[in-house]
Amino acid sequence: NTAKKNFERIINNAEKYSNFLRFDMESSSHTNDTLKIYDYCLKKYSGVGVVLQAYLKRSISDLERLAKPGFNARICKGIYKENPSIAYQDPEEIRINFLRMVEIMISKEAYACYATHDQNLIDRIIDMIKKHKLSTDKFEFQVLYGVPMNGRLEDLIKNGYKVRVYV
Repeated sequence: NTAKKNFERIINNAEKYSNFLRFDMESSSHTNDTLKIYDYCLKKYSGVGVVLQAYLKRSISDLERLAKPGFNARICKGIYKENPSIAYQDPEEIRINFLRMVEIMISKEAYACYATHDQNLIDRIIDMIKKHKLSTDKFEFQVLYGVPMNGRLEDLIKNGYKVRVYV
């Protein structure tokens, strides 16, 4: 209840200033609680989104439950050390799950933030975007400031894609 009260104050201020609030994910031990708080806050204010990690095996079912028009999710690979029983360990399995999540976001007409520095994965996402003729107002690419992208961000922008750099 303390968390909900605190988030209610944050949500009220976000709404007051028309700010967007994203619920990040840390370790899997907090995922259920984070999603409960996200659901609670979403009932109070539509300007909230969540992060889902492609390496967690549960993320597909979370996305199936949450995704719909108006839903906003940041899809990332995930970086915390997690148990193999709940998280993919192989980089290619994580990429495959990430792409499954891309498909769900597209099919459910949700807004997706594709957070990756993986150039091959970006190519595969762009192929899917083109295949589905997805409008550029339905997604963006996200990266962390300082990670070398070898001119890729400039190419994405030049090709009309939105790019957000996290600092």
